[in-house]
Amino acid sequence: MTRGGQTGLAPAVGSGWAVRPSQSKASVSIATELPLTRMLEIAQLAARRVDDTKARIQVGERGAVRMELLVRDLVKGEDEELMRFEVAVERAAGRTTARSTILTYTVKDGGIGGLVPVVHRKLAGFSAYENFMKVYGQLAEAEDRGAWVSHNSGK
Repeated sequence: MTRGGQTGLAPAVGSGWAVRPSQSKASVSIATELPLTRMLEIAQLAARRVDDTKARIQVGERGAVRMELLVRDLVKGEDEELMRFEVAVERAAGRTTARSTILTYTVKDGGIGGLVPVVHRKLAGFSAYENFMKVYGQLAEAEDRGAWVSHNSGK
């Protein structure tokens, strides 16, 4: 798999935002009355509930206002890291906001991958991340009917 033309995972945040694969910009944002700690707990629960045949999500480092999650390969059996993303939470004006952001990713190789413009290249493990965003939003809405969930597909 190509890793943004480099060795290791390609960084998703920083310079070159416009020339990254569009999927790398996908995110879920949730505004809720739930406390910060509960939104991180829900993110952890969502990670465990992701059902994907090609990848699994592992909880990484967790702090008071953020949690890293790793998408691992299930196909090759090497437990390779395909993607790393975070969920960051903040409290302002009586509401909690949670947002996912892809930090690093691996681009799928294809027979004609070099001919496909960067913006249209597909991320390995993206289906697991999409599933996480969906489940995270659903779990938050189940606990707070007034929660506002917004998905950015990255397209």
